[in-house]
Amino acid sequence: MPEPDVVWARASDYYRRHPKADDAQLLIEVSERSFAYDSGEKATLYAEAGIRDYWNVNVNRRVVEVYRDPACNRYRQMQTFAIGDLLSPLTLPDIQLTIADL
Repeated sequence: MPEPDVVWARASDYYRRHPKADDAQLLIEVSERSFAYDSGEKATLYAEAGIRDYWNVNVNRRVVEVYRDPACNRYRQMQTFAIGDLLSPLTLPDIQLTIADL
C-alpha cells in the first residue's frame, strides 16, 4: 500500500481508520530520488484506486507533474507545471498555488 507524502482528505474521524480513496481530495508525492517510482508504479496504483488528483513534485527538475482523470488503471491526463506557473486542486479551483510555493 503506497503512502503519499501529503494527503488532502475530506474532514472525518481518521483516529479510527485511515482515509480511503474516496476520501482523498489530493495526493502529493515529493520526489527527489523516487521520481521514477512515484510517476510509474505509484501513479498506476493511485489511478487504480480512483484518485482524481495526484501531484508529483520533482525536486530535482523543479516541476510538478499533475495526474488527473483516472480510467482503466491509468491517468488519461498528465501536465507538467514549472516555476512561475499557477496550479489549482480540482476540489478548490479558486485557490491558486505557485510551483515555487510547493
